[in-house]
Amino acid sequence: MDEIKNLIKNQNEEINKLKNENSEIEKLIENIKLKINVFENKERAIEEEKIFKKEEEEEKIILKNRIKPTNGKNITLFLKNLKGNIYTISINTSEDIKTLKEKLINLDNNLDIRKIKLLFNYKLLENYKFLSDYNLENKNVINIINI
Repeated sequence: MDEIKNLIKNQNEEINKLKNENSEIEKLIENIKLKINVFENKERAIEEEKIFKKEEEEEKIILKNRIKPTNGKNITLFLKNLKGNIYTISINTSEDIKTLKEKLINLDNNLDIRKIKLLFNYKLLENYKFLSDYNLENKNVINIINI
């Protein structure tokens, strides 16, 4: 009978050792997953930065070749985000969309100019275009999308 008890005790000890080893392996796997996630996030951030820089370079080329409208008028626009916050901005229609975004950023420092998109009449507003290009009028509502 003692032999069986010892055998069971030894087997239980072996099982516990295996459980502990398994637990350690699971911790290692979890740690590796976390490191992979951090690496993927850094890689994604680098790719996003490359895209933003490319877009900025393209914008600079376009901005050099454009002619600013001279017959703009002062209007007030309402910019609304998905949370329902509404920002009121006064601006001249001869200004470009990037200037509108900069005014928005001045009102809400939590926004990143590179990560917001503006929509009006189901159209994505491009930074280098003028407000007048989109026929924006006084008291129009523009939607803010955070990407």
